[in-house]
Amino acid sequence: IKVVCLLQENEYDVAELTEALLLIKKRKSNGELGFLQEGVQEEQDEVQELRAAHAETIQELQKTRSLLSMESSICRDYKVELQAVLQKMEADGGGFAQQLQRQAALLDTRAARIKKLEGRY
Repeated sequence: IKVVCLLQENEYDVAELTEALLLIKKRKSNGELGFLQEGVQEEQDEVQELRAAHAETIQELQKTRSLLSMESSICRDYKVELQAVLQKMEADGGGFAQQLQRQAALLDTRAARIKKLEGRY
């Protein structure tokens, strides 16, 4: 299509285009157009490197996701354990408070008896 457009605009004639194509084929067969292939090869190498870096990044992200999931699970377990300890402490604390009150009452009774006995003598 481009050749037809070039021919229609009369910028180039068929002989010039044929000569140019033959020259390109000749240089390509002699390896004189290797610089074009080098550029393509460099781009392919870059794409390959980028794909490798991308794969490595995805792998690291998967590891991070796994670690975060594990950490979340551990935190959840610790929260459950903490809640159980707090409930036990609250339950035991109430029992200790009652025991402390009983012992304080017994000490007060004992102190009153001692004062009563000291008052007799």
